Amino acid sequence: MSSVGAYNNDLSLIAGARQTVWQHNTGPYGFSPSSILSKTNLTKPPFSAADVLAVQPFLFQYKGQVAIKTDPKNAAYDPAYVVPWEIGLMAEHLIAHNMGCFVFYHDDGTPKGINYDLFGAIAPLVVLADQEARLTSLETRFSALATGRYYT
Repeated sequence: MSSVGAYNNDLSLIAGARQTVWQHNTGPYGFSPSSILSKTNLTKPPFSAADVLAVQPFLFQYKGQVAIKTDPKNAAYDPAYVVPWEIGLMAEHLIAHNMGCFVFYHDDGTPKGINYDLFGAIAPLVVLADQEARLTSLETRFSALATGRYYT
């Protein structure tokens, strides 16, 4: 799918506000409203700060990229090709740590990829809220100890 006039358009030259544009998995482009007026069934995320921190990034190479260098049957075969290294998370690990809400799936239900835009915006907020609560608790306990009002 292509968008006439959108590719390589310098938006800094266009007056007015901007908003993020998303592409639906069926192809159309649009935006996701963030107003509470357009949402229902608000609940807390099903994952904790510990879940977020348990997911580790990996350095990796895509199999399709490796095939360019190693498979003579590959249409782009080039034994001199330098396979780039990537870094990222694995969708299966997010699912295992209650963060399947950031994963998008193939039609058969298997993990396809990660919505990094949402993960990068939301997961750190959960971690920061947890850290803030822990710091507040420690400050309260320290203050009580410092004033001699701490009883166990």
